[in-house]
Amino acid sequence: CGVVEILRTIELEDCPQRCNVYIPSAFTPNGDDVNEAWTWQGNCDPKNFSMTIFDRFGELIFASTDPDKAWDGTYAGKPTPPGVYAYRVGYTLPYQQHKQVAGSITLLR
Repeated sequence: CGVVEILRTIELEDCPQRCNVYIPSAFTPNGDDVNEAWTWQGNCDPKNFSMTIFDRFGELIFASTDPDKAWDGTYAGKPTPPGVYAYRVGYTLPYQQHKQVAGSITLLR
């Protein structure tokens, strides 16, 4: 009888620096099937995600907690006019602190 010690090496990819987010500044929901919706873009799945969009009067016109849901440029089922809209996006990426990003989107038709 004795003691047998077994050691295993398990390699896991752990690349927090590869988690990047890109938030476009404009989109064109004009029916040409190019750049039809606005959303964040990233290469990691975010946690605690929230996205809100406001018109120039500060009225909330779009909100989602689903990172796969994009804004199609409508409000209450009707196309919103071309112009500048404000957004706020919050997210937590793997191994990173929660971030809040705010900016503007230009909607072109």
